[in-house]
Amino acid sequence: MMGPDTVDACIELASALSPVLVDITGGAPELNPDLPRLIAGLRDAVPQLRIRTNLTALRSPAHGRLIDLFAEQKVRVLASLPGATAPVVDSQRGVGAFAESIEALRSLNGRGYGNGDGLLLDIAYNPPLGE
Repeated sequence: MMGPDTVDACIELASALSPVLVDITGGAPELNPDLPRLIAGLRDAVPQLRIRTNLTALRSPAHGRLIDLFAEQKVRVLASLPGATAPVVDSQRGVGAFAESIEALRSLNGRGYGNGDGLLLDIAYNPPLGE
């Protein structure tokens, strides 16, 4: 888990280097309590921010505001799905993960993602062999 000092260092480094893109990734960056501060701090220094998500964390009540934050800060979302059916996704991520992922996608669409409003939503579809 990236701590507050590392968040500060990342913001400082991005401000100094002015990269074109910062890709926020990890096990589940949505679970980091400092994520809103990281996004806000990077927003002025970086033209494009992207966050990678497995979608299910976006459905948790503790992290429900993240979709609004992403939209307000114009963060590009890269959502990963390991399959196109409930049995495949649930077998890899736990029972109910497919339904939660679909609901998260609906929430993103409801906030303007993937609707031509400039909020970019990419889906990384990585099915297991044989699907």
